[in-house]
Amino acid sequence: MIFIVIVMLLFPVILGLVIDHVPGPGSNDGWLGFWGTYVGSVLAFGGIYWQVLTSIKEERKISNASLEEQKKQNEIDRNEEKEISFSHSRPFFLPRQYCGDIGKFTGTLYADKCGGVKDHNLKNYVTILSINNVSNKPMFAVEIIATFLDGSEKTVKIARISDAEEKRIIFAKDDSNYCSNKIVDLKIFFTTEVREKILLVFRNDKSEGNTSLTYIASEKKLENKICELKNENPFKNYDTSDFVDAKKLKLDHGKFMMET
Repeated sequence: MIFIVIVMLLFPVILGLVIDHVPGPGSNDGWLGFWGTYVGSVLAFGGIYWQVLTSIKEERKISNASLEEQKKQNEIDRNEEKEISFSHSRPFFLPRQYCGDIGKFTGTLYADKCGGVKDHNLKNYVTILSINNVSNKPMFAVEIIATFLDGSEKTVKIARISDAEEKRIIFAKDDSNYCSNKIVDLKIFFTTEVREKILLVFRNDKSEGNTSLTYIASEKKLENKICELKNENPFKNYDTSDFVDAKKLKLDHGKFMMET
């Protein structure tokens, strides 16, 4: 562009110098007409060039904006498809805590990592946590972190909770009235059949006599949306690579049968 402008400005000057040194007819009126025509042509060319250049830039800007919008829409569409795929594999379960007399219990109870038969008085009432998977989707690598009224924290790991299956957990206790020390904060990590990691949080309001666990939707975390969590990664300590199932206590009407 700059080269063309220089050439157009220098051309009449060079032409004038040539004509001055070449014998032949010529007048001031002739040169004035030439300059007028030439300058008018240059201005017309510059105006057209500027208009075309502006039009090209505007079209490019619109094209880039449209392309960027299309990219965003494609990303939204991919995320929606991904979310639909993941959501179809997410189980639905109900956590419940209650004061149970395991002296009359028949079945299998999971014990926390500090637990074992020696840590449990099987004739006492204790807080039992039930995880009831009421969906037709299994849960894998279930890690349960329970915080109690006294501030203590216990962890239980269950390798699998199948569809329509209920698991019951007891925690190592240090007194005979463990039911008074209820769960007030419950975090449940699990992995779906499509390998999506999920964290759900439940809380108790700590009021006396209330054992209900309320789902806190605002604290739900999905691994496939971890980019939305900024610097927070709630799954950094949730390791499924070497997952060890918790101890299991098998009872028959409160009588200890087996520990696995």
